[in-house]
Order: sequence, then C-alpha cells, then structure tokens
Amino acid sequence: MSENRLKIVMHAWSKVSAGADSVSFESLVSKYNAPAHPRVLAREKQAETVFSDFVALAGEKVVGGNVSADAFV
Repeated sequence: MSENRLKIVMHAWSKVSAGADSVSFESLVSKYNAPAHPRVLAREKQAETVFSDFVALAGEKVVGGNVSADAFV
C-alpha cells in the first residue's frame, strides 16, 4: 500500500475507532457510509452493493467480535 493511501486508511481508522486498538464489528459497520463511496458517487455501483462488499470483507477480519487496526489496514 502506498504511503499516501496508508495515511487515508489510518485517518479513516481514527474516525471509526476514536483512538482504540480495536472496535466491534457492529460499530465499524454502523459507521460505514456507503453512499459517500467514490464508485457510488460516480454511479458505477449501488450503495447497497458497496455496503454488502464492505460487510463481507470486514467480516473476514473479525476476531472475538472485534476488528483490529491491523486488520482494518
């Protein structure tokens, strides 16, 4: 991952985690804003599809009900 992209991902993590090392899967999913995704804004994908993709990917990273910062990255 490029340094610039890593900065963006870490910024997103800081917003959803409020400084914690991990967050609950439910909390992470509840904070995801699929309608703001660039592909939704460009009308390339539906918000529901982007949301479902995010939930599936994030779900693969769950350990003990939580997603860690490392897993998020």
